[in-house]
Amino acid sequence: SSSSRVPLLRSPRPDGCAMRESEVAPDGQDAFDEEGGVDLFAAPVRSAEDDAGMEEEGEDDDAQWEVVRWAPTDEVMPEVIIHRQLAQCWASARLLAEWLLGPGREMASSSALIVELGASLGLPSLAASAAGAGRCVATDLYVAGRAEALRATVAKNRRVNENPTLFDNVSDRRLDWNKTSAETLGELSGAADVVLCADVIYDSKAGPAIARTVALLLRPGGTLVFASRYGRRGLDAFLEVAVASPDTSVDCAGSIVAGCGLVVRQETHLLSDVMGLGLTEEDKHGLWIMEKLPTTSS
Repeated sequence: SSSSRVPLLRSPRPDGCAMRESEVAPDGQDAFDEEGGVDLFAAPVRSAEDDAGMEEEGEDDDAQWEVVRWAPTDEVMPEVIIHRQLAQCWASARLLAEWLLGPGREMASSSALIVELGASLGLPSLAASAAGAGRCVATDLYVAGRAEALRATVAKNRRVNENPTLFDNVSDRRLDWNKTSAETLGELSGAADVVLCADVIYDSKAGPAIARTVALLLRPGGTLVFASRYGRRGLDAFLEVAVASPDTSVDCAGSIVAGCGLVVRQETHLLSDVMGLGLTEEDKHGLWIMEKLPTTSS
């Protein structure tokens, strides 16, 4: 009911703390399927001991939750509740999520498989699910072996909305950009209709690995939707590698890498009056939409 949401934090912007996933040793964690990932709730996330101590530890305390409004673009689900302590939800992720429920809704709803890189809490994946995507896979270097913030967020929204199947087409998967190949990606390789990235560039050396992973994931004709604040270190290097021909060698942060052959179809600014994001020059965010051409080799 709506009354369940009243005491929750309603902050229009992130609080600036560093992104983190819980580093608790994953004893007794769900079995991990290297090929297809795991469904968020195919097996219990918690043990009985965890559940017994949950109330005492205040894990479901309202102070740990934040209500994110998408702007008035989604009548079915106008807001989502996110766990604000297990992982940071960055500005570009918030903006991309809103875009997926607005201008990007048709793209999301027509996609059988959407993969998010560097997902952490996975807000864009949840938005794509709400927009009608067939299947969404949130990936990251989940140190505990599972997406704890994403799972907690899904569970909370299922309880608040009294909908036990909400986001049931979203799954999580551990993925290391630096160790991707067609073999390690398994059934995801060359299968994604759309790859989502939001605020994933923080290091100039990360760009080539991310670009190559995108190219491996996308099917021919598939689309990369990439959101980032302008000025991120490594952003220009990523864009250079992403659009360079596969026959071209690019010097990126001292490493010679092959281009990925993606084609930029659109570049635009992302902003939200409702969330108060992207409204100043210092807080300008961009959205790049790129296509993997049918003739492009990864």
